[in-house]
Amino acid sequence: MNLPQSPSFHLTGKRALITGASSGIGQACAVALADYGAEVTLAARRADQLEETAAQLREAGQTADVIVLDVADVAASAEAVERHGPFDILINS
Repeated sequence: MNLPQSPSFHLTGKRALITGASSGIGQACAVALADYGAEVTLAARRADQLEETAAQLREAGQTADVIVLDVADVAASAEAVERHGPFDILINS
């Protein structure tokens, strides 16, 4: 059996907002998007873990910003998107 392969693509010039980016699936999504060239904005409640992930991405030459945010606060989430956007990609994790 031969598995299909994804075509080569890049996300250069695209901006991505990833919630839940301090660990787990959200963090993995942020790393993958950054690897493909996206400028990532990491959002979650845990500032220390967000900053650590962003620092590692920056050390690798990628663009990463941080928003400390609880997405359960709808007004704060809308304000953050308004202030930091626009975004081309949204991952809610």
